[in-house]
Amino acid sequence: MADDGIGRFATGELIFREGDPGTFACLLRTGLVELYRPQDGGGKVPIGTVKPGQIFGELALFDGGPRMAAARALTEVEVHRIDRATFVAELDQLDEPTRDGMHALLKFVRETMPHTPGDAHGAGAADAARIADMHQFLRGEAFGHTLATTKNDFARTLGKLLVYYASRRLPPE
Repeated sequence: MADDGIGRFATGELIFREGDPGTFACLLRTGLVELYRPQDGGGKVPIGTVKPGQIFGELALFDGGPRMAAARALTEVEVHRIDRATFVAELDQLDEPTRDGMHALLKFVRETMPHTPGDAHGAGAADAARIADMHQFLRGEAFGHTLATTKNDFARTLGKLLVYYASRRLPPE
C-alpha cells in the first residue's frame, strides 16, 4: 500500500485473507475484486464481485474483528485505503441510535456466518426469536428513516450495506 492511501494490485493478487485483522477498508477506484470464503482443499465459496465505487472490507472495522472473507483482484485494481482510525472517527460523529442500529446489524451478520450464496441465513443460523427480532428491526421505520434523512453520506452508505448484509442472511418470513 502506498503512503498516499492508494493501493495497486495485480490480477490475481490477494488484497486480504479471511481471518486477517481489519485494519483498513477499501474504496475500489478501478478494476474488479472478488470476495470469497476459502474452503479446505483449495476451493472457495464466492460471495460477490466488487465494482468501482463500492467499498469492501468495512465490516471488520466496526468492531476490530477478523475479516469474514478474502479479497482478490480479478483485474488490475486500484483502491483508496480507509484506515480504522478514520472509520472510527466517522462512526463517532453519528448519533447514538444510528450507531446502536449499525452495531446490532453487524452483530447479527457476524453471528450468522458463514454466509454462502443460496443459504439466506448461513450455517450458524440464529434462533427463531433472533430472526423475528431482526425482521422486525429491518421493517421498522426508525432506523430506515434515519438512513434516508441523514445528510451524512458515510452513515447512509454504511447503513444501507449493513441492511443488505443482514437481509441476505434472513430466511423469508
